[in-house]
Amino acid sequence: MALNSNDQKRIREFLLGKLNEDEQQQLEERLIVEDDLFEEFEVSKGELVEEYCANELNPEEHQWFEQHFLVSPEGKETYALATALGHLQRKAPEPSRPSFWERFQNFFRHNSWLITTAGAAAVVVIVAALFISRPRGETVVGPTLASTIINREQGSLPAKVKIPANASELKFPLSLPSDVPGASYRAELDNQSETTAAKVVGHEGKTVWVVIPVSQLPRGEYSLKLVAIMPDGQEREVPGDFRFDVE
Repeated sequence: MALNSNDQKRIREFLLGKLNEDEQQQLEERLIVEDDLFEEFEVSKGELVEEYCANELNPEEHQWFEQHFLVSPEGKETYALATALGHLQRKAPEPSRPSFWERFQNFFRHNSWLITTAGAAAVVVIVAALFISRPRGETVVGPTLASTIINREQGSLPAKVKIPANASELKFPLSLPSDVPGASYRAELDNQSETTAAKVVGHEGKTVWVVIPVSQLPRGEYSLKLVAIMPDGQEREVPGDFRFDVE
């Protein structure tokens, strides 16, 4: 589906925490099935990091982006790349400023002479390491999962999940029955034969984000269990399971 004129604005608002829960869920669902929207989403993340580095965001946006996206592993990696490319941009300025991804694509062609200097060589190693170490495929946002407590009126039916061919891991937003101020979370994935730890990459209000490698998700039924870790260190199990079926 072709992008409309409002899509880029909505993606930016999503990345800056300006959408309400319903709007977030609608955009997340579109990201799963619309390749053009997902590509724009990836580009927008790099552009926002560049704006952050250049202090072009307003104070509220700057603080939110720093405290949410940039603390995630993906955010740290994108920030490191933007910083490295910015360093080379200052050493070898070009007549016009290309986009974030165009600068990376043209990196060796436009800046190969810098490899002869020790400082630039170190930056090249950093950039190469970032991309060589990346797993093949993409992190794909899955459907929002509600617990069996929230879903009890609908019979607790698990969400159906189709894994795109380009995905290396799925990122699920989990909708909590209630917000627990000051808590952090850990998660466990149950595949009906064993339970393993799942990576929690952040939370905001009543939403917790969990990332699971596709290699751990063959076709079948799964459930996620969340445990809230209170500020005093006590642990409380979040009521209900977050169930989904991989088709």
